[in-house]
Amino acid sequence: MYSILIVDDDNHDIQKVKTIIDHGAIPVDDLYTANNIQQAKEILSSRQIDILLCDIEMPQGTGIELLEWGQERSQDTLSVLLTCHTDFKYARQALRLGCIDYLLKPVDPKELNSVLKKAETVLKKKTETLRINDYQQMWKRITPLVMESFWLNLINNMELSTEEAIKEMIEGMNIPVTMDMMFFPILLTIQRYQKKLSARNQKITEHVIKQSINRIFTEEEFSTQIIKLNNTDYIIILSFENPEHLTREFLREHCEELVRSCNKVYCDVSCFIGEFSSVSDFSNVIAVLKTLKNENVILNQVIEIHEAEKKAEVNTPNTDLWTTLLKKGKEKEALEEIFVYFKVLSRTGNINASMLKQFRQDFLQMIYLLLNQNNISASEIFNDAFTIELEDKAVNSIEEMGIWVKHTIRKTMERINAVERPNDVVEAVKEYIALHLDEEDLSRDTIAQYTFLSPDYLSKVFKKRTGFSISDYLIQERFKKARELLVSTDLSVSAVASAVGYSHFSYFSKMFKKVAGCTPIEYRKRYKPQS
Repeated sequence: MYSILIVDDDNHDIQKVKTIIDHGAIPVDDLYTANNIQQAKEILSSRQIDILLCDIEMPQGTGIELLEWGQERSQDTLSVLLTCHTDFKYARQALRLGCIDYLLKPVDPKELNSVLKKAETVLKKKTETLRINDYQQMWKRITPLVMESFWLNLINNMELSTEEAIKEMIEGMNIPVTMDMMFFPILLTIQRYQKKLSARNQKITEHVIKQSINRIFTEEEFSTQIIKLNNTDYIIILSFENPEHLTREFLREHCEELVRSCNKVYCDVSCFIGEFSSVSDFSNVIAVLKTLKNENVILNQVIEIHEAEKKAEVNTPNTDLWTTLLKKGKEKEALEEIFVYFKVLSRTGNINASMLKQFRQDFLQMIYLLLNQNNISASEIFNDAFTIELEDKAVNSIEEMGIWVKHTIRKTMERINAVERPNDVVEAVKEYIALHLDEEDLSRDTIAQYTFLSPDYLSKVFKKRTGFSISDYLIQERFKKARELLVSTDLSVSAVASAVGYSHFSYFSKMFKKVAGCTPIEYRKRYKPQS
């Protein structure tokens, strides 16, 4: 159904036009009239008008002026001008302003309805064009999501193991892919962030990485799709018109540039270069790349798929030498030897996660032996959450393994030294307490952290050497200091309380009386020398 607006300063002409419109030839839903262009403008501004029938010559403004006004406002109304004069100047202006026809008065019914039929045809074409454009825009918006869903299904869905199943999915999802098309996948994995990032900053970094991929892998010879597998892994899919343009050197250079670009945003990544694959073999290539990724333990690498067949040949770790150095207390030298071994592994280029797992096992056996020889339980070294976390991450990379090794050796040697020289530990604890008496949160646990010993073991050593638990000794030293300050200074009692780690005056007074047998004020009166 269409809406028509008739504009004429002569009501008789308006009624005549209304009468001769053939409603059977063109479906008209709304028919509006106006006697001047001001009334017409109000209707055009407030209504959706499909067809405008307008007289040219009117006292308060011409039909040409009305068309110019509509053009300025991008009105998409179809216009037909009516006039009593056969002036070519008017016809030319009308055509310039997009008018679809030009009729002479008195209007011939046959001519008018023919023009209205022509207008209906134009309106139908416009509607169809808009519908097609909307569909194209919608498809353009959802195509990346559809393609991502297709590739993820192809990679992860084990049921798509036959060409028939893949063809069915392509047809069902209307995917612009054929079975004989060739694609080239590259797996990018985020190995670690070089500094701790908030969830928001991590999202920003991931966005920057995607931008880098699009920037680096934008060439006329191929198109690029990025598929996110999980929080750390992306598949870069290259599709080519002419696959012969692709070379290994080209891919390696682009991947190395991508690694450098990610390093600039404090992110360590590695790229795993695949090979040309049809959709039917695509998931198999991805599986090989995932295996390469899982075995890689060196940061910021570019590794090609043919390297999956490499066999690493490295010497076994010299744990006997390292054990001897540690027994002699040469912690620094032992670490140097271990890191030389790591450098040799890295230089081969063949080190993988399986080797690091074996190294971790050998290293743990060495540490357990040392601890056992000193009658130390391994749980005192390895049971805290931080150490467990480091141990879990150790097989991810040479760098993570080095962090865990240094941490473990430091804790082990400090524990062994504490066993061999308990008096040194006790004196260190006493000195630490004396320097931190004013800290309210000073406790056995904070002191244990300072000595790198477990709270239980430290308490055992301290009580054996002093006869006091750490908590009792701390209370004794706090009130010993409080008594000294009450007698030797004019500090207020609340200031004295604060100086020995008590923020609540009433609790300090209560504890003081329990220890000294009188209140702080009574103690000062009794023992402070009179001036």
